[in-house]
Amino acid sequence: MKGKIMVIFDSLQVRKEALQYAIELAKRTDCSVMSLVLLDSSECVHFSPGHLEILNRQTIHELTAPVRQAGLVGEAEIRTGNPSSELMKFLADCRSPRAIVWGGVSGMDGGRRQRDHWLGRVKDRLGCPVVVPAMKTDTQG
Repeated sequence: MKGKIMVIFDSLQVRKEALQYAIELAKRTDCSVMSLVLLDSSECVHFSPGHLEILNRQTIHELTAPVRQAGLVGEAEIRTGNPSSELMKFLADCRSPRAIVWGGVSGMDGGRRQRDHWLGRVKDRLGCPVVVPAMKTDTQG
Protein backbone atom coordinates (compact mmCIF):
# COMPACT_ATOMS: atom_id res chain seq x y z
CA MET A 1 0.00 0.00 0.00
CA LYS A 2 1.33 3.38 -1.02
CA GLY A 3 -0.58 5.47 1.49
CA LYS A 4 -4.00 6.15 2.97
CA ILE A 5 -7.20 7.67 1.76
CA MET A 6 -8.95 9.22 4.74
CA VAL A 7 -12.69 9.64 4.85
CA ILE A 8 -14.02 11.97 7.54
CA PHE A 9 -17.52 11.90 9.03
CA ASP A 10 -19.03 14.42 11.44
CA SER A 11 -21.68 12.11 12.91
CA LEU A 12 -22.40 8.44 13.45
CA GLN A 13 -24.51 8.55 10.27
CA VAL A 14 -22.31 7.07 7.55
CA ARG A 15 -22.78 8.57 4.09
CA LYS A 16 -22.33 5.40 2.08
CA GLU A 17 -21.55 7.27 -1.16
CA ALA A 18 -18.59 8.99 0.53
CA LEU A 19 -17.27 5.69 1.87
CA GLN A 20 -17.71 4.06 -1.54
CA TYR A 21 -15.89 6.99 -3.19
CA ALA A 22 -13.00 6.54 -0.74
CA ILE A 23 -12.89 2.80 -1.47
CA GLU A 24 -12.79 3.34 -5.24
CA LEU A 25 -10.11 6.03 -4.90
CA ALA A 26 -8.05 3.73 -2.67
CA LYS A 27 -8.29 0.92 -5.22
CA ARG A 28 -7.07 3.20 -8.02
CA THR A 29 -4.18 4.58 -5.99
CA ASP A 30 -3.10 1.39 -4.16
CA CYS A 31 -3.98 2.86 -0.75
CA SER A 32 -5.69 1.72 2.41
CA VAL A 33 -8.77 3.49 3.81
CA MET A 34 -8.81 5.26 7.16
CA SER A 35 -12.26 6.34 8.36
CA LEU A 36 -12.30 9.01 11.03
CA VAL A 37 -15.48 10.05 12.81
CA LEU A 38 -15.15 13.41 14.55
CA LEU A 39 -17.96 14.02 17.02
CA ASP A 40 -18.45 17.38 18.66
CA SER A 41 -18.46 16.72 22.39
CA SER A 42 -21.72 18.71 22.78
CA GLU A 43 -23.51 16.12 20.59
CA CYS A 44 -22.50 13.20 22.80
CA VAL A 45 -24.20 14.42 25.98
CA HIS A 46 -27.52 13.04 24.69
CA PHE A 47 -26.27 9.44 25.01
CA SER A 48 -25.45 7.35 28.03
CA PRO A 49 -21.84 6.10 28.00
CA GLY A 50 -22.99 2.51 27.41
CA HIS A 51 -25.26 3.46 24.52
CA LEU A 52 -22.54 5.59 22.94
CA GLU A 53 -20.09 2.67 23.17
CA ILE A 54 -22.57 0.39 21.35
CA LEU A 55 -23.12 3.03 18.66
CA ASN A 56 -19.35 3.48 18.28
CA ARG A 57 -18.79 -0.26 17.78
CA GLN A 58 -21.62 -0.46 15.24
CA THR A 59 -20.27 2.55 13.34
CA ILE A 60 -16.73 1.16 13.24
CA HIS A 61 -18.05 -2.10 11.82
CA GLU A 62 -20.18 -0.20 9.28
CA LEU A 63 -17.05 1.69 8.17
CA THR A 64 -14.56 -1.18 8.02
CA ALA A 65 -16.65 -4.06 6.65
CA PRO A 66 -17.17 -2.60 3.12
CA VAL A 67 -13.48 -1.71 2.88
CA ARG A 68 -12.41 -5.23 3.75
CA GLN A 69 -15.03 -6.71 1.40
CA ALA A 70 -13.39 -4.65 -1.37
CA GLY A 71 -10.08 -6.37 -0.57
CA LEU A 72 -8.47 -3.33 1.04
CA VAL A 73 -6.99 -2.63 4.43
CA GLY A 74 -9.43 -0.57 6.47
CA GLU A 75 -9.24 1.15 9.81
CA ALA A 76 -11.71 3.34 11.67
CA GLU A 77 -11.52 5.58 14.69
CA ILE A 78 -13.98 7.81 16.53
CA ARG A 79 -12.79 10.92 18.33
CA THR A 80 -14.84 13.27 20.47
CA GLY A 81 -14.08 16.93 21.11
CA ASN A 82 -13.56 19.95 18.89
CA PRO A 83 -13.60 18.42 15.36
CA SER A 84 -10.88 20.61 13.82
CA SER A 85 -8.62 20.19 16.84
CA GLU A 86 -9.18 16.42 16.91
CA LEU A 87 -8.39 16.17 13.18
CA MET A 88 -5.15 18.11 13.54
CA LYS A 89 -4.10 15.98 16.55
CA PHE A 90 -4.88 12.82 14.60
CA LEU A 91 -2.83 13.98 11.62
CA ALA A 92 0.08 14.93 13.89
CA ASP A 93 0.17 11.35 15.17
CA CYS A 94 0.20 9.67 11.75
CA ARG A 95 1.49 10.20 8.24
CA SER A 96 -0.58 12.57 6.13
CA PRO A 97 -3.11 10.88 3.87
CA ARG A 98 -2.88 11.10 0.08
CA ALA A 99 -6.39 12.57 0.01
CA ILE A 100 -9.27 13.29 2.37
CA VAL A 101 -12.85 12.48 1.38
CA TRP A 102 -15.52 14.48 3.20
CA GLY A 103 -18.31 12.17 4.32
CA GLY A 104 -20.02 14.53 6.69
CA VAL A 105 -23.64 15.53 6.54
CA SER A 106 -23.12 19.25 7.04
CA GLY A 107 -21.33 22.27 5.77
CA MET A 108 -18.93 21.35 2.94
CA ASP A 109 -21.36 21.78 0.06
CA GLY A 110 -19.63 24.75 -1.53
CA GLY A 111 -19.85 28.52 -1.46
CA ARG A 112 -19.87 30.61 1.67
CA ARG A 113 -20.92 27.70 3.93
CA GLN A 114 -17.79 25.78 2.93
CA ARG A 115 -15.53 28.59 4.15
CA ASP A 116 -17.50 28.83 7.40
CA HIS A 117 -17.37 25.11 8.13
CA TRP A 118 -14.57 23.94 10.44
CA LEU A 119 -13.04 21.74 7.72
CA GLY A 120 -13.08 24.64 5.25
CA ARG A 121 -11.10 26.71 7.76
CA VAL A 122 -8.33 24.10 8.19
CA LYS A 123 -8.18 22.44 4.76
CA ASP A 124 -5.26 24.60 3.58
CA ARG A 125 -3.15 23.19 6.44
CA LEU A 126 -3.87 19.52 5.70
CA GLY A 127 -1.20 18.97 3.06
CA CYS A 128 -3.45 16.95 0.75
CA PRO A 129 -6.52 17.47 -1.42
CA VAL A 130 -10.00 17.40 0.12
CA VAL A 131 -12.67 15.78 -2.05
CA VAL A 132 -16.39 16.37 -1.48
CA PRO A 133 -18.39 13.70 -3.33
CA ALA A 134 -21.79 14.86 -4.55
CA MET A 135 -24.70 13.65 -2.49
CA LYS A 136 -27.09 11.44 -4.43
CA THR A 137 -30.66 12.60 -4.60
CA ASP A 138 -33.73 10.43 -4.77
CA THR A 139 -34.82 10.29 -8.42
CA GLN A 140 -37.86 8.06 -7.97
CA GLY A 141 -40.99 9.56 -9.34
